[in-house]
Amino acid sequence: MKKIFLLFSLVLTICSTAIAQAPSINQIWYTTVDGEKIEMDPNHHDPSEPSAFDQPLIRNEYDASVGQFVLTFDGVVTRIGKGAFRSFGWELKSVTVPCAVTSIEDEAFEGCQELTSITIPCSVMSIGKNAFENCTGLKSITIPGGVKRIEDSAFKQCYNMTSVTISNGVASIGESAFEGCSMLPSIMLPESITSIGDRAFYGTSSLTKVIVLATNPPVLGNDVFYRGGADLYVPSVETYAASSWNRFFYISPYSPQYTGCKHKALEEINEALQGLELSESETQIMNGFLRQINNVHDDALAETRENFLIIESAKTAALDFVKMLVRDAALTAIAEAMPENANDLVQHQISIINTSNDVAMINMARGVALDILYAYNKVLGYVPTDTTTGPAVRISKKGKTPLTIYNPDKVEFLSK
Repeated sequence: MKKIFLLFSLVLTICSTAIAQAPSINQIWYTTVDGEKIEMDPNHHDPSEPSAFDQPLIRNEYDASVGQFVLTFDGVVTRIGKGAFRSFGWELKSVTVPCAVTSIEDEAFEGCQELTSITIPCSVMSIGKNAFENCTGLKSITIPGGVKRIEDSAFKQCYNMTSVTISNGVASIGESAFEGCSMLPSIMLPESITSIGDRAFYGTSSLTKVIVLATNPPVLGNDVFYRGGADLYVPSVETYAASSWNRFFYISPYSPQYTGCKHKALEEINEALQGLELSESETQIMNGFLRQINNVHDDALAETRENFLIIESAKTAALDFVKMLVRDAALTAIAEAMPENANDLVQHQISIINTSNDVAMINMARGVALDILYAYNKVLGYVPTDTTTGPAVRISKKGKTPLTIYNPDKVEFLSK
């Protein structure tokens, strides 16, 4: 196969891109203020109990390869349970949540005053009541679009918060969700927002700008905004002025700015293409998507919603094409490496490849599957003919964590 050679390669900024490390789906990474491991307090809450994460905790140790402590569970972590980290208030500094998590439940991080960084993965679909209340160290948060409702008091009294990004898809914001976020200077509410509960943004004394993208004014509860002193920017002044939003003193039309959307789309495609090799026909298809984007003028007058949607449509199609290529390449590589009787060892990784929409996740599953197969074949070469249990074999590939394999009939990650 020939290396990709794109018609519009000159408009792309070529750079080497590494896939960021991320926890496995049975792990949670964390750091602490003093650099010491957090000892679980069974008198307050014991995360080794399935009720916290639906999986028992089997290991809690520092991993030098990721520079963080790693909680390893006996199974896939799909939720951060009620009060799971509540007792770590003065110790927990950062948390990296695996992409298998779909819910962060009530009071999960309540009172973690020293927590400065948490990334909520796009897999999350619910954020519970008081989930991050009094996380006074948090300065920014992004709510993914899969979360349909931000529950009551979810981020209450996060008074150092200066940036909140609410993705399109979020439909409602609960009572007091961001009450007391006194350092928040502005907020943009997406097109999907339909309702905002009582006092949701009350006490946000630094708030000077509220942007609402919804065509129909969302239903407002009582005392939603602090004294209504912020300036309001909306799609239609007339429509909002005739609704309960008329309590704002200043209402102005808002025209979304799409500056740089063309460049960002090309950058995103270029990043996805790093390391890929395409055939001539595949290159022609990709050039077609790039041509659609480049045909859109990038002067200020052309930065309209109509052209933005054209660019986004072509970008989405291009990225979907890349995902298909990555998925096909992953499955092909696994098939070529598959010993006759090792199929059952990689079926879980194949299921991830077949169902995931995330290129990084597909590549990660491909790497794990090939590591398993590499280990399997390696072990077979060391197994005596008169026994089913071979000697321990340490396998280390460049950029990979060594694996210790004992039983060739059932490859097990005895150390990872």
